Amino acid sequence: MAQQDWERTLGWLLAPTDENGRRVSSAPPPEAPASWPAPRGRRGPDGKWRWTLATRPDESYVNDLERRSVEGYRHLASQLVGARASRGLTLRSLSGQTGLALSVLTGLEQGSAWPSFETVAIVADVLGCRVQVLGSPAGDAAEHGGAAAARVASWRRAGYGPAIPGQIEALGQLQQRMWAAGVSRRAVARAVGVRHNTVTELYHLKGFRFVSIRTLAALCAHLGTRLEAVPVDAPWA
Repeated sequence: MAQQDWERTLGWLLAPTDENGRRVSSAPPPEAPASWPAPRGRRGPDGKWRWTLATRPDESYVNDLERRSVEGYRHLASQLVGARASRGLTLRSLSGQTGLALSVLTGLEQGSAWPSFETVAIVADVLGCRVQVLGSPAGDAAEHGGAAAARVASWRRAGYGPAIPGQIEALGQLQQRMWAAGVSRRAVARAVGVRHNTVTELYHLKGFRFVSIRTLAALCAHLGTRLEAVPVDAPWA
Protein backbone atom coordinates (compact mmCIF):
# COMPACT_ATOMS: atom_id res chain seq x y z
CA MET A 1 0.00 0.00 0.00
CA ALA A 2 1.36 3.40 -0.94
CA GLN A 3 2.27 5.76 1.90
CA GLN A 4 -0.43 8.25 0.87
CA ASP A 5 -3.11 5.54 0.80
CA TRP A 6 -1.94 4.25 4.16
CA GLU A 7 -2.20 7.70 5.74
CA ARG A 8 -5.74 8.09 4.41
CA THR A 9 -6.74 4.68 5.80
CA LEU A 10 -5.14 5.41 9.16
CA GLY A 11 -6.92 8.74 9.32
CA TRP A 12 -10.25 7.02 8.65
CA LEU A 13 -9.62 4.40 11.33
CA LEU A 14 -8.70 7.00 13.94
CA ALA A 15 -11.55 9.37 13.09
CA PRO A 16 -13.99 9.93 15.99
CA THR A 17 -17.31 8.08 15.95
CA ASP A 18 -20.75 8.86 17.34
CA GLU A 19 -22.69 6.65 19.77
CA ASN A 20 -23.80 4.43 16.87
CA GLY A 21 -20.27 3.87 15.64
CA ARG A 22 -20.59 6.14 12.61
CA ARG A 23 -17.56 8.19 11.62
CA VAL A 24 -17.96 11.91 12.30
CA SER A 25 -15.83 14.83 11.24
CA SER A 26 -13.23 15.96 13.76
CA ALA A 27 -13.19 19.47 12.33
CA PRO A 28 -14.89 22.03 14.58
CA PRO A 29 -18.21 23.35 13.23
CA PRO A 30 -17.99 26.75 11.53
CA GLU A 31 -18.85 29.67 13.74
CA ALA A 32 -22.18 31.33 13.07
CA PRO A 33 -21.81 34.86 11.74
CA ALA A 34 -22.43 37.67 14.19
CA SER A 35 -26.00 38.84 13.92
CA TRP A 36 -28.22 41.35 15.63
CA PRO A 37 -30.90 39.77 17.80
CA ALA A 38 -34.55 39.85 16.97
CA PRO A 39 -36.13 42.64 19.03
CA ARG A 40 -37.83 40.29 21.47
CA GLY A 41 -34.48 39.08 22.80
CA ARG A 42 -34.30 39.01 26.58
CA ARG A 43 -32.28 37.71 29.52
CA GLY A 44 -32.93 34.19 30.78
CA PRO A 45 -32.97 32.95 34.40
CA ASP A 46 -29.21 32.45 34.21
CA GLY A 47 -28.73 36.14 33.48
CA LYS A 48 -27.43 35.52 29.96
CA TRP A 49 -28.96 37.38 27.03
CA ARG A 50 -31.20 35.12 24.97
CA TRP A 51 -31.71 35.72 21.26
CA THR A 52 -34.49 34.60 18.97
CA LEU A 53 -32.68 34.35 15.63
CA ALA A 54 -31.07 31.11 14.49
CA THR A 55 -27.63 32.74 14.25
CA ARG A 56 -26.46 33.90 17.65
CA PRO A 57 -24.03 36.80 18.03
CA ASP A 58 -20.59 36.34 19.49
CA GLU A 59 -20.35 37.05 23.22
CA SER A 60 -18.15 40.04 22.40
CA TYR A 61 -20.89 41.34 20.11
CA VAL A 62 -23.46 41.47 22.90
CA ASN A 63 -23.21 44.98 24.26
CA ASP A 64 -25.23 47.70 25.86
CA LEU A 65 -26.07 49.38 22.56
CA GLU A 66 -27.79 46.23 21.29
CA ARG A 67 -29.76 45.81 24.49
CA ARG A 68 -30.94 49.41 24.42
CA SER A 69 -31.86 49.07 20.74
CA VAL A 70 -33.95 45.99 21.49
CA GLU A 71 -35.58 47.63 24.49
CA GLY A 72 -36.33 50.74 22.44
CA TYR A 73 -38.06 48.72 19.75
CA ARG A 74 -40.01 46.68 22.29
CA HIS A 75 -41.26 49.94 23.82
CA LEU A 76 -42.41 51.18 20.39
CA ALA A 77 -44.09 47.86 19.60
CA SER A 78 -45.91 47.85 22.94
CA GLN A 79 -47.27 51.34 22.19
CA LEU A 80 -48.62 50.12 18.85
CA VAL A 81 -50.16 47.05 20.51
CA GLY A 82 -51.86 49.36 23.02
CA ALA A 83 -53.15 51.61 20.24
CA ARG A 84 -54.59 48.62 18.40
CA ALA A 85 -56.25 47.30 21.55
CA SER A 86 -57.76 50.70 22.34
CA ARG A 87 -59.44 50.67 18.93
CA GLY A 88 -60.75 47.17 19.40
CA LEU A 89 -58.92 45.86 16.34
CA THR A 90 -57.72 42.30 15.88
CA LEU A 91 -54.51 41.60 14.00
CA ARG A 92 -56.61 40.19 11.17
CA SER A 93 -58.70 43.35 10.87
CA LEU A 94 -55.55 45.48 11.06
CA SER A 95 -54.11 43.37 8.25
CA GLY A 96 -57.15 44.17 6.13
CA GLN A 97 -56.86 47.91 6.79
CA THR A 98 -53.11 48.17 6.19
CA GLY A 99 -52.76 45.66 3.38
CA LEU A 100 -49.92 44.01 5.32
CA ALA A 101 -49.73 40.25 5.78
CA LEU A 102 -50.88 38.86 9.11
CA SER A 103 -47.45 37.28 9.60
CA VAL A 104 -45.78 40.68 9.14
CA LEU A 105 -48.01 42.27 11.77
CA THR A 106 -47.49 39.38 14.17
CA GLY A 107 -43.73 39.68 13.75
CA LEU A 108 -43.91 43.43 14.27
CA GLU A 109 -45.79 43.09 17.57
CA GLN A 110 -43.95 40.04 18.90
CA GLY A 111 -40.51 41.15 17.77
CA SER A 112 -39.60 38.09 15.73
CA ALA A 113 -37.89 40.29 13.12
CA TRP A 114 -36.88 43.88 12.45
CA PRO A 115 -39.52 45.54 10.21
CA SER A 116 -38.80 48.45 7.90
CA PHE A 117 -39.72 51.97 8.94
CA GLU A 118 -42.31 51.96 6.15
CA THR A 119 -44.14 49.00 7.70
CA VAL A 120 -44.19 50.54 11.17
CA ALA A 121 -45.29 53.95 9.83
CA ILE A 122 -48.20 52.41 7.88
CA VAL A 123 -49.40 50.52 10.96
CA ALA A 124 -49.05 53.59 13.18
CA ASP A 125 -50.99 55.76 10.70
CA VAL A 126 -53.95 53.35 10.58
CA LEU A 127 -53.94 53.36 14.39
CA GLY A 128 -54.07 57.17 14.47
CA CYS A 129 -50.41 57.53 15.47
CA ARG A 130 -47.10 58.56 14.00
CA VAL A 131 -43.56 57.44 14.79
CA GLN A 132 -41.04 60.04 15.91
CA VAL A 133 -37.81 60.38 17.85
CA LEU A 134 -38.38 61.08 21.53
CA GLY A 135 -37.48 64.63 22.55
CA SER A 136 -35.97 67.47 20.59
CA PRO A 137 -32.30 68.49 20.67
CA ALA A 138 -33.19 71.92 19.30
CA GLY A 139 -32.99 74.96 21.55
CA ASP A 140 -36.58 76.03 20.81
CA ALA A 141 -38.65 72.86 20.83
CA ALA A 142 -41.88 74.66 19.94
CA GLU A 143 -40.33 76.31 16.88
CA HIS A 144 -38.70 73.04 15.80
CA GLY A 145 -41.97 71.15 16.25
CA GLY A 146 -43.95 73.72 14.29
CA ALA A 147 -41.53 73.53 11.37
CA ALA A 148 -41.68 69.72 11.38
CA ALA A 149 -45.48 69.75 11.39
CA ALA A 150 -45.52 72.17 8.43
CA ARG A 151 -43.09 70.03 6.44
CA VAL A 152 -45.05 66.84 7.03
CA ALA A 153 -48.33 68.55 6.14
CA SER A 154 -46.76 69.73 2.89
CA TRP A 155 -45.63 66.18 2.05
CA ARG A 156 -49.08 64.78 2.78
CA ARG A 157 -50.81 67.43 0.64
CA ALA A 158 -48.50 66.42 -2.19
CA GLY A 159 -49.95 62.91 -1.99
CA TYR A 160 -47.28 61.14 0.03
CA GLY A 161 -48.20 58.59 2.69
CA PRO A 162 -46.94 58.72 6.29
CA ALA A 163 -43.74 56.73 5.81
CA ILE A 164 -41.50 58.97 3.68
CA PRO A 165 -42.02 62.24 5.61
CA GLY A 166 -41.93 60.31 8.89
CA GLN A 167 -38.54 58.78 8.14
CA ILE A 168 -37.14 62.07 6.87
CA GLU A 169 -38.20 63.85 10.07
CA ALA A 170 -36.83 61.06 12.29
CA LEU A 171 -33.47 61.21 10.52
CA GLY A 172 -33.51 65.00 10.74
CA GLN A 173 -33.97 64.80 14.49
CA LEU A 174 -31.09 62.35 14.76
CA GLN A 175 -28.90 64.64 12.65
CA GLN A 176 -29.69 67.49 15.05
CA ARG A 177 -28.53 65.28 17.91
CA MET A 178 -25.29 64.48 16.08
CA TRP A 179 -24.62 68.19 15.62
CA ALA A 180 -25.47 68.91 19.27
CA ALA A 181 -23.11 66.15 20.42
CA GLY A 182 -20.38 67.22 17.99
CA VAL A 183 -20.09 63.78 16.38
CA SER A 184 -19.85 62.91 12.70
CA ARG A 185 -21.95 60.44 10.75
CA ARG A 186 -18.81 58.38 10.25
CA ALA A 187 -18.24 58.11 14.01
CA VAL A 188 -21.88 57.23 14.61
CA ALA A 189 -21.82 54.58 11.86
CA ARG A 190 -18.75 52.99 13.43
CA ALA A 191 -20.40 52.99 16.85
CA VAL A 192 -23.59 51.27 15.69
CA GLY A 193 -21.79 48.75 13.48
CA VAL A 194 -22.81 49.84 9.99
CA ARG A 195 -20.86 51.17 7.02
CA HIS A 196 -20.32 54.93 6.86
CA ASN A 197 -22.17 55.25 3.56
CA THR A 198 -25.15 53.40 5.06
CA VAL A 199 -25.72 56.33 7.40
CA THR A 200 -24.81 58.96 4.81
CA GLU A 201 -27.18 57.53 2.19
CA LEU A 202 -30.08 57.77 4.62
CA TYR A 203 -29.98 61.54 4.17
CA HIS A 204 -30.05 61.49 0.36
CA LEU A 205 -33.54 62.07 -1.05
CA LYS A 206 -32.30 60.99 -4.46
CA GLY A 207 -32.61 57.21 -4.52
CA PHE A 208 -34.62 57.29 -1.29
CA ARG A 209 -34.97 53.94 0.45
CA PHE A 210 -36.62 52.91 3.66
CA VAL A 211 -34.38 51.98 6.54
CA SER A 212 -34.77 49.04 8.90
CA ILE A 213 -36.09 49.86 12.35
CA ARG A 214 -32.98 48.03 13.58
CA THR A 215 -30.77 50.79 12.16
CA LEU A 216 -32.97 53.60 13.47
CA ALA A 217 -33.23 51.96 16.91
CA ALA A 218 -29.44 51.63 17.07
CA LEU A 219 -28.91 55.25 16.01
CA CYS A 220 -31.42 56.39 18.62
CA ALA A 221 -29.84 54.28 21.36
CA HIS A 222 -26.36 55.60 20.55
CA LEU A 223 -27.62 59.20 20.62
CA GLY A 224 -29.49 58.77 23.90
CA THR A 225 -33.07 58.61 22.68
CA ARG A 226 -35.62 56.18 21.23
CA LEU A 227 -38.52 55.93 18.81
CA GLU A 228 -42.04 56.39 20.09
CA ALA A 229 -45.59 56.23 18.75
CA VAL A 230 -47.65 59.33 19.55
CA PRO A 231 -51.13 60.47 18.47
CA VAL A 232 -50.96 61.83 14.94
CA ASP A 233 -52.30 65.23 16.07
CA ALA A 234 -49.85 65.57 19.00
CA PRO A 235 -47.33 68.43 18.84
CA TRP A 236 -44.04 67.46 17.22
CA ALA A 237 -41.13 67.10 19.62
